[in-house]
Amino acid sequence: MADWPNMRRALEETNWGENLVGDAEEQARALTTKLLVLQQQHVPSRVYLSRLGDPAWFGFRCKAAAEAKHAAWLKYKRHPTQRNKALHKAACKRVVATCRWAKQRKQEDLKRKLCGPGVGAKTWWNLVMERQGAKHQDTIPPLLKPDGSTATSSWDKASLLAASFNNKMSVGDPERQAPHLPLETQSTITLVSVTAGQLERLLRAVEVGKATGGPDDVSPQLLKNWDGHLAVARSLQSGLRAAVLWRQGSVSPGPHQGLRVDGGPLLRFDGQVGAVTRQVSLRVSALRRVAGTLDPRGIITQYKKYKTQIRPCLEYGCLSWMSSAATPIQRFDEVQRRALRLAGYDAHQDNLPPDIPVTSLEHRRDVAALVVCHKTQVQGVPHLRRLGLPPRAAQRLTRAAASSELTVEVPFSNTWQDQRTYVAQTSRMWNAFTTTTPQVEDMSTQ
Repeated sequence: MADWPNMRRALEETNWGENLVGDAEEQARALTTKLLVLQQQHVPSRVYLSRLGDPAWFGFRCKAAAEAKHAAWLKYKRHPTQRNKALHKAACKRVVATCRWAKQRKQEDLKRKLCGPGVGAKTWWNLVMERQGAKHQDTIPPLLKPDGSTATSSWDKASLLAASFNNKMSVGDPERQAPHLPLETQSTITLVSVTAGQLERLLRAVEVGKATGGPDDVSPQLLKNWDGHLAVARSLQSGLRAAVLWRQGSVSPGPHQGLRVDGGPLLRFDGQVGAVTRQVSLRVSALRRVAGTLDPRGIITQYKKYKTQIRPCLEYGCLSWMSSAATPIQRFDEVQRRALRLAGYDAHQDNLPPDIPVTSLEHRRDVAALVVCHKTQVQGVPHLRRLGLPPRAAQRLTRAAASSELTVEVPFSNTWQDQRTYVAQTSRMWNAFTTTTPQVEDMSTQ
C-alpha cells in the first residue's frame, strides 16, 4: 500500500528554493528527480505479466492471492497435516475475498467511467461490447514477419509494429537543413508566467484513466492527488528576505507538535491566526471543565499548563502575525483573558502576584521583533542576515533629529497593511529604542 502521509510530510518538508534552481529545463529535471525518489520510497510498484485468458478485473492482488493459494496447496500435498490443511483453507478464503473485492472495484470504475464527462458514443459501445463478451482482449490479429514467420505474442507484435513505424518516420537525408518559414509577426515572447493556481488547476484536471506515465515515469495519480503540494510558489520558499520583499513566508519547525506558519493565497496570515485561535480555545475549554474540581494549589497547576500548552501557541509565530489586521490579533487576547480568569485573576492582569508574571501578547511581539533586530544589526548572526535592515543614509542633523549610528531606514508605506509589516514596524521601534536606550551594543539578548 502507498504511504500517503509520509509522502505528504516529505513534500511539505522539501526546500523547493534550494532544489528548483537554474533555467526551466533544470528546474523540471530537478522536480522530476525529486518526485521519482519519493514515488520509489512511498509508492510501491511491481510489474507482473497477465495471461491472455485472465479477466479484466484479475489484477496484481488477485494474482498474488492465487500464487499464495497454489503454494499452500503444494505444501499441503507434500505434508498433509492439519496445520497445512488449515493454511490452504485460509488461502482459499483470501482468494475468494480478493476476487470479490476486485470485481466490485471493477464495477465501480466502470460506473465512474460511464458517468464521466468525456464518454462518447465510441467509448460507450466499446464498454458495452466488452461487458457482453463480444470484444476480446487481443484485438490485433497475428502479423507476418519479414522472415516469413508469424508474430503471435504481444511482445512480438509490438516490436514488429515499432520497427515498421520507425522505418516510415525516418528521414532519408538527415543532414539537409529544414525549410525556412516566413516571419508572420513581429511580436516576441519575453516572459512566460506560470502561477501556482494555474498549475494546480491543470493537475486537478488530469484524467488518470487516459493519462500515461510519460517519459519521466511519474505516476499521473501522484500528480492528481498531490496537486496542492506540487503547485509550490517559489516566492514562499526562496528564503526570508524581509528587508527587500516582505511578502514572503516560510515553514519553520517549532518545539510543539503541529506548530507551523501558513500563508494564504494573498500572503496573509488571517486564516492561520483563526485556526490557531480555535485550537487554543479548545484547550482552554478543556481546562475549564476541570477548573471546579481543583484546590488553590490546582490553580497554580492550571497556570503551569497555560504556560506550557496555551501560551506557546499564541506567540510562536508573532513575527509573521504582526502584519495581520487588529481584529484577528485581538482573538489571541480574548483567549488569554479566558485562561487568566480560569486561574482566578481578572482580565486586565492588575492583581497578578509577582511569582506569576504574564505579559501581554503585544508586548511579547514587540520584544521578539527588537531581539531579532538586535541580533541582525548588532550581533550579526549569520542565519538572520537576510532580515537585516538597511542603515539610515547620512544627512545633516537638526536640533530635533537624533544622532545614532544604529538607526535604520524606515521604508515609505502607502497603506496600513504595509505599515504593519516586519520591516516598517520594526524599523520604527528600533529607531525609538536606540534613541532612548544608551549602550545598545553592550546588551545581551539572553
